[in-house]
Amino acid sequence: MSVNLRDYEAVLIASPELNEEAVSTLRTQLNEVVSRHQGKLLESVVLGKRKLSYPLGRWSEGLYLQLRLQLPPSEVAALEKAVKMMEGNVRFMVTHPSSPAPVPAAPTVAVSQPGKE
Repeated sequence: MSVNLRDYEAVLIASPELNEEAVSTLRTQLNEVVSRHQGKLLESVVLGKRKLSYPLGRWSEGLYLQLRLQLPPSEVAALEKAVKMMEGNVRFMVTHPSSPAPVPAAPTVAVSQPGKE
C-alpha cells in the first residue's frame, strides 16, 4: 500500500537554553517522531537564537529550527501534537509550502497628465 506524502515546512522554536548536544538530540527526536508518523524529515536547519516578537511564557527569545518534511496529510495534526509535547519545545507550526499567503492586488490609480484631459 502506497502512502500519499505531501511536502510541508515547519518551524520549531526551542528553549534558548539548549546547548549543542541538546539541539542534536532534539533533531534526532524530530526525525524519529516524523518517521513514526509515516513521514520523512528531508532537512533540518538551525537558524540560531532570535528575539521573539512577544514573550512566550518565560521566554523572550528562542532557538529557531526550520524543517522540510514529507508527511501524509492525515498525520499532520498527530505530528503537531507529538512535537508540542517534546521537552525543549516552545512553539511549533507546520505549513504547506505550495499555499503562500495571498498577495493583495495593487490599487489602480488613474494618472492624469497636465494639459491633457
